[in-house]
Amino acid sequence: MDGNFSAEHMKLKNDDDFDLTGRSSYFTALSCYRAHLQIADDKQPKSTCHEHKAVNQVHATQKHLAATGIGAITCARHGYFVPDTVVDFQKGEWQVNMDYVLFQALSKLEGMPRATVIYDIACQFSVHFGAWVLKSNYLKFSNSIQIIWGIGLFHIHGHQDVCLFRYSPDLIPGISKVDGKVLETLWSQLNEISLSRKYIQAIQALEIAEEGYRNLTENADQSLITQWIAQAEEAQTQRFADVTAMDIFDVQLQHAPTRVEMQLQLAEDPAQPSLARGVASWLSLGLKIEELQLRISGLVKQGGANPTVTERLDIDRQKTRLDNMIDDFSRKANQYLAEDILVGQGHADSDWHDVELGDEEILPLPSNIGANQCRDHGVGHLVDDELCLQQGQANDALHNIRIDLGHWSFLYHTTVRQAKHSQQKKLRAWDAVHQVNTALNVHTVIYHQCRKVMITLSGTPVLLQ
Repeated sequence: MDGNFSAEHMKLKNDDDFDLTGRSSYFTALSCYRAHLQIADDKQPKSTCHEHKAVNQVHATQKHLAATGIGAITCARHGYFVPDTVVDFQKGEWQVNMDYVLFQALSKLEGMPRATVIYDIACQFSVHFGAWVLKSNYLKFSNSIQIIWGIGLFHIHGHQDVCLFRYSPDLIPGISKVDGKVLETLWSQLNEISLSRKYIQAIQALEIAEEGYRNLTENADQSLITQWIAQAEEAQTQRFADVTAMDIFDVQLQHAPTRVEMQLQLAEDPAQPSLARGVASWLSLGLKIEELQLRISGLVKQGGANPTVTERLDIDRQKTRLDNMIDDFSRKANQYLAEDILVGQGHADSDWHDVELGDEEILPLPSNIGANQCRDHGVGHLVDDELCLQQGQANDALHNIRIDLGHWSFLYHTTVRQAKHSQQKKLRAWDAVHQVNTALNVHTVIYHQCRKVMITLSGTPVLLQ
């Protein structure tokens, strides 16, 4: 069930239009449809889910149009229109319009015990459908039909997380995988080349996804798999009586601890030696310094061979801040490290320090000193503390990478694609994309470096699995 806002109908100068095929083909009879609209409640319920196109276009009205679009219902599997179900929209995709569409289809299913209705906003539409049916004399169908509400896979990932488990066709017993966009293929004819290319891409993506799920299944605890299957079957059995039974699929994942949270955990750990008070803050400062070095490197690269005055001032300001942080770090290092500890080259050969920043000494972090030397001098706890902080910093980097990728996609969708006909807008759009790309590169290098340090400190990559 869906609407098409491209099928507009202009108002006629002479209001003498008449119905050609009402009730004898796909369009519904205008007399009954208009009578239903006159008595139906035109108050649109407030949405409790995310804003969707169908919801946003509810109040879309054009004074020069007799119909702003059409709504229809088709077989989700075979793609044929149900006769007598195509209606006009007076303003937008109102529930009173789609109620009548669904009623016309259900009235033709006499004797059927169950019907699955796939609609882009079924989570909102289903809430008031029963009440609206009781109020209208034109929405009558067999009481023996049980309606199972679903949202096509194409749209459901734009809803709230809970909608995925309540309305996903994948979790409704007895129906196939339904993307919910069969009507889109009927609204407009696509050429065979485009369809073939998209079909091949979909098959390739499906094979990759299936391989990934097989690997997950093979490595998971078989007893847990058996338990999960039993819980899933029970939830699917209970969903017909209570759709909230599907909430069991809403897995709540714990957020990975950040560097700040790790620092607080170390500071409040009673097992820490008495001489180690403040060591978490000191180590965290060292990690901030190395991160700032990388950010300055990104600024230098962004400025290129001929940076602007503003860019040069920004770099100089950041370097001044870096010098102050290094002085503070080195001064506090005397409280936790012996004077005869040697600082090695650490990871200076990696992509971490790829721009010369001055003659600063290598920071005396455990990762630069070496785990064995730290333990030989009785400060082995510093190795474990830095390892914890590096984990937090890696988690922060991964979170920032996800944010950058989302921002990147958002810019392409909202600015780059919308700036096709304006050179000025196009330049501004790409400038924004380049800034996000620079931040993404910085966060990516931060994560890679944290990963290298964690392997060095732990001596094994098991920690990263």
